[in-house]
Amino acid sequence: MKAKGLIAIYFSFFIFHFSLSQTWVPFGKDTIGCHPSPKVASLYHEGDSVFVGGPFLYVSDSCLFVCEFGSYNGNSWRKYGDGFYNGEAVQSIIRYHDKLYAGGGFNWAKNHLSLWDSIGGTSNFARWNESQSTWEAVPNSYGRATQAVSDLVLFNDWLILGGAFHTFGTTNFWSIAAYNDTDYINIGAMPGDVRALEVYNGSVYAGGIFFTLKKYVGGTTWEDVGGHVNYYIQDMCVDTFNNFLYITGGFTIVDDSIVTDRAALWNGYYWEKVGYGIGGLNDGLAIADYKGNLYMGLFTTDSVNGEYVGSLICWDGENWVSVGHLNYGLQVLKEYRDTLWVGGVFTEVDGQPQKAIARYVAPLTSCNYLKPRAFALADTFFITAGNAPVQFFNNNAYADAWQWDFGDGGSGASTKDATHNYTLPGTYTATVTVTHDSCVKTAQRTVVIQYNVGEKELTRESLGFKLYPNPTSGDVTVECTLPANKIGEIKTHQTNGTTLSQYPLSPGFNKITLPASQWKERFSFVSVFVDGRIVVTEKVVKIKN
Repeated sequence: MKAKGLIAIYFSFFIFHFSLSQTWVPFGKDTIGCHPSPKVASLYHEGDSVFVGGPFLYVSDSCLFVCEFGSYNGNSWRKYGDGFYNGEAVQSIIRYHDKLYAGGGFNWAKNHLSLWDSIGGTSNFARWNESQSTWEAVPNSYGRATQAVSDLVLFNDWLILGGAFHTFGTTNFWSIAAYNDTDYINIGAMPGDVRALEVYNGSVYAGGIFFTLKKYVGGTTWEDVGGHVNYYIQDMCVDTFNNFLYITGGFTIVDDSIVTDRAALWNGYYWEKVGYGIGGLNDGLAIADYKGNLYMGLFTTDSVNGEYVGSLICWDGENWVSVGHLNYGLQVLKEYRDTLWVGGVFTEVDGQPQKAIARYVAPLTSCNYLKPRAFALADTFFITAGNAPVQFFNNNAYADAWQWDFGDGGSGASTKDATHNYTLPGTYTATVTVTHDSCVKTAQRTVVIQYNVGEKELTRESLGFKLYPNPTSGDVTVECTLPANKIGEIKTHQTNGTTLSQYPLSPGFNKITLPASQWKERFSFVSVFVDGRIVVTEKVVKIKN
C-alpha cells in the first residue's frame, strides 16, 4: 500500500480550497523527530492506541528510540524491542489471533540497540510476543519471506499477505498467501507485486503492479474485476455506508476506457470515475473515505494555475479541494475516532513544523456522503406467463427510508431492494428515493422488457437445472444442460445483487461445484443466464455444521 519514487505528473485544472471549518491537530513534542528524513508508511489503530510504521528512528522530544515501529496512546509513545533494521520500512500492521504482526521490507527485527542483534526468520514479516516483550519469527514450515510484505488483511479466520515476495523459504508463493496461525496456505498466484488488499462484500480484493483489480473466488482462483487499468493500484478503501470500493494509484484509465483522476470507484456492478475524468493529478499513494468525502494522498505536492497546493486533497462530489498545505508527499491515510490520521514524508503542515505524521479533523456539514445507486442483474428481461419479474437493488443498507417508482405506474415499495412484475413490453426507468437524516437523494436504473417470441421457451425443466445440497453446510453442485448454439453462464450473487463469481457454460451437460462454504452470508443466489437473460434463480441457504 505504500510507495516508492515515481515521476510526478502535473495536472491543469483548478483545485478549490475548503471554506469549511477544518482543524489540523498538532502532535507538538510528541511528533516523530530526531531524524533528518523520517517517513510514516503505515498506520493501524485499536483501542486507545495508533500503531505507526517507519522508516523513522526516534519519536517525541526525548528522542525515544523506536526504529520503524511504535504506538501512540494520545499521551505518550511506546517502543517495541528496538524495532527493525534497515530495508524499506514497516509497510503494514495488523492484529491477528491476539498477536501483532508487522510486514515490510526490513532485514530483521531486533531487541537490542546493536545492529547485529538480529532475530532469525524475521525478515520482511514478524510478530510481537507481548508476554515475552520480544519480536519473533512467524511459525511455519516453509521459512522466511524472501521479499517485502506490503499489506495485510483478515479474511475467513485467515491472515492474507500481499507483497513483492515470490517464496517463503524455497517454496513458491507468488505475491499472495494466507496464514492460519500455523502455516502458510497457497491461495493462488499474482502476475506482479501486490501493494493493496481489502475485504469488500465478503471477498478479498488485490491490486498492485499489474493491470487489473483481482478478486479471490476460492481455492487458488482469482478473477479480474471489470476491465483493465492502465497502470498500478497502490491503495484501496471501502465506503461502508454506500458499499463502494475505492482504489488509487498511478492509473488514469479503468475498465479499458474510463478516464479518471488517479482514483476510481467499483460499486459491485461496474466501474465509475472519480474526479473530473481527465486523467489529472499526481499519482495517488493513499485513499480514505472520511465523513462522506474521498481523501487522497499524492506522491508529491503541486502547483495548480500558479497556486501551491499540498499533497492531501479531497473530492467533495463536485470539485477537488486542497486540504491544508503539506509540503511533501503522503504515504498513508487512516480514520480513527472521527479524525483522519495522515502519514508521509512531509515536514510542514500549513507552514508549521510537523514531521511525517499529522491529524486532521473536519465537520460533517453536507449530504455528500449519501451516494445512492440502483442496480438490476441484467439489462433486458422477458415476459413469461404474463409478466417479467425484475429484482432491483439499492446500495444504501443504512439509510432511514427507501421509496421505489418502477416507471410503469407501479410504486409503493419501501424496502432497500424491491421486485416488480412488468406486464407490457417497453423501456422503463425505475427510481429509488433514499432518505437518511435530513438528506434525500435519488438513483435510477433503466431496463428493457420484451415478449419471449421466436423460439422454444427456456425453463428450469428444459435446462435440467439441479442445485444440491440446499440447505448446505459446505459447497453446492449445479447441473444443467445448455442447448447448442447458446451462450450461457452461471452467476452467484449476494442478497444485495453484487456478483460473487461467474462460471461459463459449455453446450451440453454441465456439472459445476460452487464454493458456498466460502460465502459469508447466510443466504446467497445462483442464477443461470442464457444469451444474456436470466432463466433460473435459486436461493442457497447456508447452515452451520
